[in-house]
Amino acid sequence: MSRRRTDLAYGSDARQKLDVYLPASGTSDTLVVFWHGGSWQRGDKKTHAFVGRALAGMGYVAVIPNYRLYPSVVFPAFVQDGAAAVRWAYDTYHPAKIVLMGHSAGSLIAADLALDPRYLEATGTDKLPIAAMIGLSGPYDFTPWPRLRPIFQDTDPQVWKPINLVTSTQTPPAHPFLLVHGRLDYTVVPANSVSLAAAINRVGGRAKLIIYPCFDHMSMLLPLIGPFGYLFPLRRQIKRFIADL
Repeated sequence: MSRRRTDLAYGSDARQKLDVYLPASGTSDTLVVFWHGGSWQRGDKKTHAFVGRALAGMGYVAVIPNYRLYPSVVFPAFVQDGAAAVRWAYDTYHPAKIVLMGHSAGSLIAADLALDPRYLEATGTDKLPIAAMIGLSGPYDFTPWPRLRPIFQDTDPQVWKPINLVTSTQTPPAHPFLLVHGRLDYTVVPANSVSLAAAINRVGGRAKLIIYPCFDHMSMLLPLIGPFGYLFPLRRQIKRFIADL
């Protein structure tokens, strides 16, 4: 049974709060930060409590932050919030390893933090022990639909699109990636994960790609909900990936 601490502030805005789920042992050398999806316009950590419980059940300290949303903010504010949450988590729990993880829009936040060190560097001078990134159904190589364009305004995609952060520098990412997608995902098509994994591996990085044939955008989260863990081995693959870091 995990223990939970809720609505802890990592900034002054009402959305800059997070929940923490502790494993039965009360501590772990590995901390996982998970960002929810919602097209950077909606979503809440409370509806993703099952993710925190699942990760704590695997033996990790799990941090589930909220972040500021459009129209109150535009890019890069939500990525900066992601960096601030990671900094808070490190300063509070001092883990040996931090894993960045997200679903859908939250995967872009995790990927940008993993691929562009400037966000985390801006939170302080100490080097944070980022060990890996795990993305579920992430939009890593997409052109924003008309309703999403204002969120990124006229920002150069070289700055915010994860695949461009790889191809523009041709530098191997410092951390391994686990990219998971459902073949039946028509909200964020699996080509996003396929393209990012190929780009990372092409420049000498380490990316593991898993495509599940019978799952769509939201059902990718089902194995993290207790009764549905049997559907496919996502928990086991996450645990194996982190164990190998």
